[in-house]
Order: sequence, then C-alpha cells, then structure tokens
Amino acid sequence: HRSWRKLHHPPNLPRAVRRGVVYKNWAHMRSWARRDRLAITAQRFVSGSERTSMAVCHQGEVLASVCLEVAKTWQVRGPSSVLRVVEDDDMTSAMQRVAGRLRLSGFCGFDFMVPAESGRALLIEMNPRPTQTSHLGLGPGKDLVAGYVRGFLGRSELSDRPAVTDGGLIALFPQELTRDAKSEWIHGAYHD
Repeated sequence: HRSWRKLHHPPNLPRAVRRGVVYKNWAHMRSWARRDRLAITAQRFVSGSERTSMAVCHQGEVLASVCLEVAKTWQVRGPSSVLRVVEDDDMTSAMQRVAGRLRLSGFCGFDFMVPAESGRALLIEMNPRPTQTSHLGLGPGKDLVAGYVRGFLGRSELSDRPAVTDGGLIALFPQELTRDAKSEWIHGAYHD
C-alpha cells in the first residue's frame, strides 16, 4: 500500500526539479503544479535485447518505416545512445497491424523486446510522435520524411534519400557523448 501511494501520488517538488535538471525532463513540474495523480502501467518483465522502430502512417497505411536494434544505452533499460539499422519482419508486421487497426496517421515510435529463447520481437510500447532519428534518411522505404511528404502532401515524385550511414550504426547526440566522451562507438558510427 505504501508503494502504491508513493507511485500514484503527484511528484514532489524536489523530485520534479531533479528530473528537470538531471534529465532535462520538465514534464514533472507541470504534474507537480497541477497535483496530477500519475498513471501506473504494469506488464510482465521480458528479458532480452531491446529494439525500436519508427513509422510514418496515413489513415492506417505505413508509408515508411525503419527498425533499429539498441546497441548501447545510457544505463540498463535507459534511453538509447547508439542504434543499429536492422531488418525485422516481426517488427514490420506489428507496426503494419497496429497502424491498420488504429487507423494511425502521423509519426509513431514502437518499442520491442526480443527474448533470446524465441528471437521474435514483442511489442511493448507505442508513442504517437516522431522519435529522435525520424529526420534521418536511411535508404529506400526507410525515409520517414520523404514518406510523409509523399503521403500527406501528395508529392509522389519525391524519392527516398540515401542512407546516412553505410554501416547502419547511429550514435545519438548528445546521449553517446554524455555517456562516454571517449566512446569507441562514436568513431565507427554516423554521429547524429
């Protein structure tokens, strides 16, 4: 009961300020000021490797998408700092089914876990907004901006941009530099 009250209670001022200063996430200040009760979602823990994907959709159709494997994070199960472009039919299929079922329009990010036992991507979360690498051209079918322009603005003559990286690795800025200023990942990856 004590844990439930602590989790469900509006954030206190010191915690809200700390999250703003340390993580540059000031959303808790708004929750503190409005005395919002926090929503709690629980799910079964799934052990495995993390993957993420992005899509741009129009009326339930996926116009462009990209699947990424999380190569490095700031901390265990924390925000990504290095990503690798991958092909994953399970992720692509899940994005298409969710987009079609919900008749999605716009940019969406999807998070997955891939258990070692099955090797099949399990969808754990969807965020209806552009994610950090949505602006990058990552080759044919993986250019979300070009997909958006074609699908929403009717500019069918627009081609996908070439991939910004041949190796498929993307080091996120400032995450990877913040994690390790001498990171070996920065030298072998496209540094966004």
